[in-house]
Amino acid sequence: MNELINTDYQKKKKELKRKEERFEKALAEREEVKDQLHQADIKLKEAQSQVDSSANDVLDDIRNPHSLSSLFAKRMITLKESLDRVKLPESTAREFFEELADEKVCVCGSPITDKMRVHLKSHAEHYMGSDDISLLNQLKGEVANLVGTEAGSHEIELKQKISDLDKARRQEENSKTARDAIKNKAVADDPKLEKVEQEINILKETLRKLEALLRRFEAPDDTSRKDEDTWGIEALESRLKNAEHQLAKANNTLDLKAKGDLLTKIIEKAHYKAKHGISVDLCQEANKRIEELMPSNAIRIQKITQSLVLQGQEAGSVGETLSIGYAFLATLFNGTEHQLPFIVDSPANPIDLEVRGNVAQLVPKLSHQFIAFTISSERDGFLQSLETASANGDIQYITMFRKDMQPDGDLNGEHAKESTDGWCVHGKKYFQRFQLDEEEPVNAIF
Repeated sequence: MNELINTDYQKKKKELKRKEERFEKALAEREEVKDQLHQADIKLKEAQSQVDSSANDVLDDIRNPHSLSSLFAKRMITLKESLDRVKLPESTAREFFEELADEKVCVCGSPITDKMRVHLKSHAEHYMGSDDISLLNQLKGEVANLVGTEAGSHEIELKQKISDLDKARRQEENSKTARDAIKNKAVADDPKLEKVEQEINILKETLRKLEALLRRFEAPDDTSRKDEDTWGIEALESRLKNAEHQLAKANNTLDLKAKGDLLTKIIEKAHYKAKHGISVDLCQEANKRIEELMPSNAIRIQKITQSLVLQGQEAGSVGETLSIGYAFLATLFNGTEHQLPFIVDSPANPIDLEVRGNVAQLVPKLSHQFIAFTISSERDGFLQSLETASANGDIQYITMFRKDMQPDGDLNGEHAKESTDGWCVHGKKYFQRFQLDEEEPVNAIF
């Protein structure tokens, strides 16, 4: 359950990021608010930077007790003054007398007898060692440098820095409010933006609920709670392990349980090694295919976990990411005993026209059969490059739409088939001229 929730959470998080990026991009493209948003963003970033700087100043100060209260500062100053008054630390260290006791002649020139040696060593304990002297000297130096002689000055400085932080936070809130006002006005004037914003808010609320569930499953063990009231995964696993041990002990089957546990570990290790080996082999095969598809590009897959991890970088461009994804999936398909078609919905929609052409040139190299579902706006920059890259020209074009839609052109002379609620038209000519204001699906099979 926890794994399912975490997977759903990560999926929703990525979806939210994509929607927010598209929303911000669409918002920035509106000419009437473009400059206003740019200036508002600059002011907001400046305010956020000031908050970070002020917060760091406050955090640095509150680590020092003498900044929190003048009482600490007074006690530190008093300690240093007391050490100065009694002339501590002294320049003579314990080690001097201990070493002198081992000599034959004193520094004054007199012979050192056994009685004098015992006296020197016993009285050496009244003096501090070199480590103690070093520590006291460092302590006095720190008090002088950090606290100084004015006990209340640091507390006053901290209060001023806290006041500056509050002021910076208010400025940040004001800057954010100003930016939100510009954004809200633009959203109110554009129903499409308003719809996307609503979707973003729904996703944020969903993520908050999922985060609450995840925290619940990650809760530490509370011995006062019964098993049925405990949600923490680790806590339940620990209780289950203990209960199994107690049951085996009661049934006199501890040896059998130990053998079973050992067998489980062996199976788990074998599963891990097999999974790791498959992942490594698949990564190598995918990189070979990427090198064939994009010989001039150095981007490669480093490892395969829950996602594809690239070598030396967190992510590639949209075109690179799409190409790598295609290469990876094609490697999976070609590694099976059965030949499956490569089916993709909107293969070029999220990328620029120039990049679409590059991606289209890869398609014939990916699989023996590639099926793509496209809409009218996705044809530009993709179809022509696809035809050029397809050496045998074995491409089929199929257009499907509902009867209540009104596309340009009639079906006279077209190879069209009628269904209960729609039409299916074969042929490149009709496929290319098919156009709708709404982005209803046009299905093309290559």
